Amino acid sequence: MRNFTFIFLLISSGIFSQTIQMPTIPAEGVNYETVTLNAAVSVSAEGPWDFSALNPTSESVISMHPIENSQYSTSEYPNTTHVKYFMSGDQEVVQFPGFTENGYSYNGENSIIINNYSTPLTIMPYPFSVGDSHSDAIYQVEFTCPICPPYMFRDHEITTEALGSGSVIMPDGSVYDNVVLVEHVAIFTDAQTGSSPCITTRTSHFWWAPDLGIPLVETFTQDSTGACSFDSVQFSRFYTGQSDFFYICQPSMDCSFGDGFQQFSLAEIDNSSGCEGYGDFTDQVANLDPGVTYDLTVTTGYGDQNLTVWIDFNDDFTFTNDEKVITNYLIAPGNFNGTFTETIDFVVPSDAPEGEHLMRAKTNWDAVVPDDACEVTDFGETEDYTVNIGTLGLNNLNSLEMSVYPNPVDGNYVTIQTPNNGAKEIEVFDILGKRVLNTNLISDSLDISELNPGVYMVKVTIENQSKVSKLIIK
Repeated sequence: MRNFTFIFLLISSGIFSQTIQMPTIPAEGVNYETVTLNAAVSVSAEGPWDFSALNPTSESVISMHPIENSQYSTSEYPNTTHVKYFMSGDQEVVQFPGFTENGYSYNGENSIIINNYSTPLTIMPYPFSVGDSHSDAIYQVEFTCPICPPYMFRDHEITTEALGSGSVIMPDGSVYDNVVLVEHVAIFTDAQTGSSPCITTRTSHFWWAPDLGIPLVETFTQDSTGACSFDSVQFSRFYTGQSDFFYICQPSMDCSFGDGFQQFSLAEIDNSSGCEGYGDFTDQVANLDPGVTYDLTVTTGYGDQNLTVWIDFNDDFTFTNDEKVITNYLIAPGNFNGTFTETIDFVVPSDAPEGEHLMRAKTNWDAVVPDDACEVTDFGETEDYTVNIGTLGLNNLNSLEMSVYPNPVDGNYVTIQTPNNGAKEIEVFDILGKRVLNTNLISDSLDISELNPGVYMVKVTIENQSKVSKLIIK
């Protein structure tokens, strides 16, 4: 949870004013759960603000985590401290905010449009008190989008003002005190050089509460004029809680010279691939038994490749040294261009926990593979797969194990069985760590009809014990 420190300053009228300081975001990141309303709420400068009569129903998650733990490069987005993920309709939005002692900044996005701000656009300086105002702008930022012509540029101008403070009553009746209302007006001017621009004006209001890393409440209206005629948009979002952040880093490296994997074969996995940099092949599963040695056959297109393989035995989405099953095996030492194939002993530890786990294979040219499985090196490749260790019989499951089937699934329901009776708390996360489903099951049948095809993590909790497994929806 991000912690906002509010300093209460006594002013001449005897009213206390709140000051927003730089937030502290957990090192592992956080998911903020919200409900939304496709309408703007009325705004007055002074509280209390009462939203208890509203009934927002659409649930969504805003995920925030440090950029160094993401697939995005700090060299590409040098002013960014975090990556922010959320959904806008059916479109996933990825934004690059910065939180420093000087202020909260915006540094571009990689979703509906793709751009990168060479200098940060400061949205709100720190500290920021009731009565303070701020303006900033950045011009001629090049961007692309799927439906845009080439050579598009954006001017982004913003003004921000802290209007007042007071209490907020949420739609569920929860009350938050010492909340600061901030108004933010953004003007986006988009065009090719010399052409008529499309001008979009977005007026937002954010209610910031102590100890929250996103606005307690946000609402905005958006209108476009000029060379475009988009429909007006109104939107409001309300904080409801937070959950743990799950994220699988995806380090992409340069394999254009042939470094990395052209073939990866282990048990049922027999994968031919090109140069992906990072390859998500988690839909391919190797069935393995504890204490057994298997043949791993790897083909690479360049020599001097160090290979390390991890299995995420504890299912915490982090690959650690004690989870290495192959450490810096050197393929084709002293060679350069060419195709090299080697077969390596792949030993499954005798105490390996049963069930499905993520497996990561990573190469590095002319140097050892870093212990940090998320680290990007100059030349190499990363590929992720799935292993299923042991045979899980439905009658000999222990309290931390479960069976999920069919998996992969191409229907609307999946069966989740555990050895214990009673309600199961089911949480489903997408590959970016966003919780997309949260429900309690009395039966064994989970309705997944609202989920899109893809790879998910299913967390089942029963009697205060949990287990995470991967689910593939076709």
